[in-house]
This record gives sequence, structure tokens and C-alpha cells, in this order.
Amino acid sequence: MKREKKKTVSKNAIYSWLYSQYGQRYCKYLSYKQYGRKKRKGKKKERVLILGRINISKRKKLTRYDYEGDAVVSKRSRVALIVIHNPVTMYGDIKKVPNMKPHTVFLAYREMISKVKAHSITFDNGQENRLHLNLKIRTYFCDPHAPWQKPGVENMNRFIRKYIPKKSDIKKYSDEYVASIVEIYNNLPKKKLKWKTPNEVMNEKHLFKKKKHLSGV
Repeated sequence: MKREKKKTVSKNAIYSWLYSQYGQRYCKYLSYKQYGRKKRKGKKKERVLILGRINISKRKKLTRYDYEGDAVVSKRSRVALIVIHNPVTMYGDIKKVPNMKPHTVFLAYREMISKVKAHSITFDNGQENRLHLNLKIRTYFCDPHAPWQKPGVENMNRFIRKYIPKKSDIKKYSDEYVASIVEIYNNLPKKKLKWKTPNEVMNEKHLFKKKKHLSGV
């Protein structure tokens, strides 16, 4: 019809007619012999705009004060692990949370960041990161579906999976067990650090903060 410059019909219009009572008898000639549109399973999650989102392309060269954030989730329960990692010092921390609600995730990030001298943190585009502005430090976001843009925290996630395998119920692992994973990771000598440990580098550079009391928000 296009070649002959005649009036054209859209694909949606064609399928709407086929799936109506008038076109049903012709559906058997379709490649998949479908007699109607497939219904999507489950409710579609509402996507909310992340206010103040700054793309990772605006981030300057990484320093010892710049962190990456991510989550390790479980299909067996709502309990998850919130993870931060510094690609320069290779220091990381983990916080077990009961759910992935934005306020819960924000509190976990705030607690971990309060222990270190942090100027920025980079996230993915999950809705759990909506309260990023409340952290009071610079925040950046990766491009959609680009976890390789924060490789440090992704590598730490793989390390965590050695102790908490995929398909595990994170709820079954105690806070003490999670803390022990953090200790093991931060006391491992790293080739990138000239065989020093992340804890050694953090202490030498005075990158730990003194503990402060945090009131609820």
C-alpha cells in the first residue's frame, strides 16, 4: 500500500480489527495463532521521578571521598543488604534492612556514610534511592541498566555472595554475621592498594569519622 501510495493502516489498527469479533476467523493465519492481546501478569509498578537526579557523566574523577551504593536483594523475603564501597580505598560497608522502602534505605545509607568522610555517592536508578537529597552530600546516578558504571560496589556484591549465596533468604543471616563479612572484606590485602588492607588505608588517610548520635527523620 505504501509503494502504491495508497491509504495506509497502522499495525495497531490491524491487530485491533483481528482481535475483534469481525477478524477472529483470520487469527489462525497469524504466526503465533493468537486470538487476543496477552495480559501482563501482576500490577505494573508506578515509576516516580527521582528529583534532583544528576547523571554520572557530571561526576569528576573519583577520590578517596567518593562512594558507590547498591543493594543485594532476596527473592525469598523483603529483607535486603544495602552496600557502600569506595573504589579508591576499596573500603566497604553493609547494612541489613527489613525492606527496600525509600526511607528505610535512606537511613541505612545515612548510618554508613556517617562513619566515613564522604563527599559523594553514586546510585543506580532504583526507586528506593528517591530520598538521596536527604543525605546532604553530592549524589549521582548511573545510566539506566548500566551497573558497570559502578564496578567497585558490584565487585563487593560478588564477594558478599560467597558468604550469602544467591537464592538465600537474607533474613536468616544475623547482623553479626553480616558485620563479620564487612570485617573480612576490609582486612584483606589488595593488590590495588600495594597489598595494604582497606582498613589500613582508611586509617592512614584519616578517613574514618568519630561516631555521632543520629536522631530519626
